[in-house]
Amino acid sequence: MDAFVPFQGLNSSGGHCATCLFPTYPGLEGIDVAANQRIDFSNKWVYFLGDTSLRQMYGEFAALVHRAQLDENAGEPLHHTQHDCSRQQGRLLAYQPPPYDQTPCYLNEKTCSRHFAQTHVGTNVTVTFDWKHLMYEDYDRALFEMWKKEGGPHYVFVSPGGHDCWHEPEEYEYHSLQAGRLAQHLKTLESVIVWVDYNPTSFGAHGKPILHCLQHINSVAHAQAKELGLYMFSRQAMIVTGMQMDESGHWPMHQPDSTVEQELALLLAWLSCVTAQDT
Repeated sequence: MDAFVPFQGLNSSGGHCATCLFPTYPGLEGIDVAANQRIDFSNKWVYFLGDTSLRQMYGEFAALVHRAQLDENAGEPLHHTQHDCSRQQGRLLAYQPPPYDQTPCYLNEKTCSRHFAQTHVGTNVTVTFDWKHLMYEDYDRALFEMWKKEGGPHYVFVSPGGHDCWHEPEEYEYHSLQAGRLAQHLKTLESVIVWVDYNPTSFGAHGKPILHCLQHINSVAHAQAKELGLYMFSRQAMIVTGMQMDESGHWPMHQPDSTVEQELALLLAWLSCVTAQDT
């Protein structure tokens, strides 16, 4: 088997999207991207809240909007960069690494925003990436409460769990409890919420314990989405069924850009379909 064959085994069956969880097990089904009208993002604020794995998806979305600009002098997309970023407002304390794990995650505590005036996918589109560290922390609570008071994004894509499992994979039950608390808080927001489950990862210092932790968190997140009516986009379902391993047989933390680009196309087509059905 060639490494990174995008979504082998993923069928294309137009119109199958009447579910809050996409795609579903065990019969993995795709969606005809061309058959679903692209969402008009005019005057919309699109927010990505996650770590570097979700930042890949943000980068693809920002590149898509950038390429759709009507200005011929738009230039090359600022792809997967931390351009137009600032320190996170409202984060009272920077992350302090514990003695047993000195990973300097606090360096990532930034918010990045770009505004696009005239594009083929809408006018006055604002796209934000906000780095999310742990499953449910003080920063999340302060951010969500600020949105309630001042007005928040129209679309929020959230993908937590990676760093919880990276730092403390054996604490997966606690992380799952926090996932439930996060889901309950997300449900109170007026934004369209899309939980993007975490892509399986078996590479790194902890290897299989990380994978077990992430799979447990994802299963809890799937149950929460069904119970609360949140949209759930499962990268895990696509990557596992498509056997998106690297040459060493690991599930990498970051998939290739070509894979993430396909994920984004499926995500937008499915979201267009389900949001149209819900209106």
